[in-house]
Amino acid sequence: MRAGVYASVGAFDGEVTVRPEGILSFHLNPYRRSGVSPYAGGGIALLLIRGASREYIVGLIGIEWRPGTGSGWFVEAGIGGGVRLALGHQLRRRAGRR
Repeated sequence: MRAGVYASVGAFDGEVTVRPEGILSFHLNPYRRSGVSPYAGGGIALLLIRGASREYIVGLIGIEWRPGTGSGWFVEAGIGGGVRLALGHQLRRRAGRR
């Protein structure tokens, strides 16, 4: 399991918006040091627009490269207030394997 808090800035109906998210995800092979590992997750998101907010339930699936190392690429797709697509590189701080 992994927990994360994410934020993005964008536009909705011509207004600047902020979208914070809280996501829990389950990774099938989080200690893999090469290749890819799939994951799925869900959580909540808020869309903040000029003092108003909209709440969404978020669901996603993705893959990440070299999840057991200190950094790697990821690709994910999901839903929650529309289509959610992400491509990025993340730096990871790993707890010891239990």
